[in-house]
Amino acid sequence: LHDALPISNSHYQQGSDDEVLLQVKPEQHIEKGEELTIDYGSTKSAAEMLFSYGFIDDLSSVHSLVLHISPSPDDPLGKAKAKIHGKPPTLHISATDDSLELTCPFIYLMCVNEDDGLNFKVLMENDGTFGQMRAFWKSTDITDSISGFKDIVTADPLADVFLLRAKVLLRYIVDEQLERLSESEHTANELYPNLETLSVGDKGIPTAASKLRVIEAELLSKSLELLESEVCLLGFISKYHLKFILTCI
Repeated sequence: LHDALPISNSHYQQGSDDEVLLQVKPEQHIEKGEELTIDYGSTKSAAEMLFSYGFIDDLSSVHSLVLHISPSPDDPLGKAKAKIHGKPPTLHISATDDSLELTCPFIYLMCVNEDDGLNFKVLMENDGTFGQMRAFWKSTDITDSISGFKDIVTADPLADVFLLRAKVLLRYIVDEQLERLSESEHTANELYPNLETLSVGDKGIPTAASKLRVIEAELLSKSLELLESEVCLLGFISKYHLKFILTCI
């Protein structure tokens, strides 16, 4: 059995032959007939929970969703941005009862271009071959600090403008995913089999799949609402900021 509480008495351990073993935790005493329970963690998304264990924990106070994103096909620096980022670009949405957090480091690369100061160069080796690609922000090599590009952007004089672009891009990504989820609802309903034809053990699968769609749709809707409010606020700030800059010129 699986236990959502931090009182699990067992855990999975990889054996010497790469087999996965269920072992009792040290200093745990198991009585005859007592259930073995594991802690499946509090950070798994509903999709991970369903894939790994075949059910979604009703007691979990954290819901999360990971979206894989791609550079815009119209971005001439898109491939270079993806390469310098070094890992698959994702948007991670995490929500509890009283908080909502969107994490997407790659979005800060997506929201700037060559006119803003982002550039890429491929160094030439002594033997004439091409070496490592380097990233530059306003002539400064930032390759080794690319994981913290958000900090570089937010320290720029035009940070409000760049943040506004980032939020608009995130809003588009979330809205597009929510639309895809909505459009696929009819197809998903058609695929759900008649519950009466399923065995007792399989009857929970369509229900869990439907629950997953509800959880993800709710996450996306809340994220869209948050992003729309942030876009409005940043739009006002950016407009005031640019007006101030132009006044000072």
